Amino acid sequence: MLRYHQFVRLKASSYFLAGGDSEDLIQEGMVGLYKAVRDYREDRQASFRSFAELCITRQIITAIKTATRQKHVPLNGYLSFSHTPGDSGDDGECSLADVLPGSSVNDPVNQVISAEEVASLKHCLTRLLSNLESRVRLQDRRQCAAAHQAQGRPAPRESQGPAVDRLRPGGRRGRAAVGGRAQRELQVVKHRQ
Repeated sequence: MLRYHQFVRLKASSYFLAGGDSEDLIQEGMVGLYKAVRDYREDRQASFRSFAELCITRQIITAIKTATRQKHVPLNGYLSFSHTPGDSGDDGECSLADVLPGSSVNDPVNQVISAEEVASLKHCLTRLLSNLESRVRLQDRRQCAAAHQAQGRPAPRESQGPAVDRLRPGGRRGRAAVGGRAQRELQVVKHRQ
């Protein structure tokens, strides 16, 4: 390998790699030389020097084509969320992900927790409300949806009515609105999960 190192330097000096160093081309040439050593067969009618020259040249040209290919330009031009712009070390700067505001609405954890709480409240209401109260609640939901449709607005997301909205965390009164028996039922349901 050392015997052909100057030969590789000579071949690499006649090429230019945009955004690279001459040492990069020499390294690619050495990879081509390694492949020539690995793949050379004496039963062919070519000398090792001519075969090595071909392998080195092809490796350098392939490296230049790969470097100038526009395939990875978008990836190379984007900013990383996990590193600070101009990341020169850990000098206490915050990363781009820390600066950008995040949406907690689309957070899967919040969605799962909210869905579980709504299901728990539905289950609790089904057990606690009488048949008459359940029919009134259902009628209230239907009237609300019809009013929205008549006004040309989209129907609200499944709402269980003002009473249930008060029971929901984040509702007007939050958990404080749940009292007495309903509070105990809600705790029992959550304890079972």
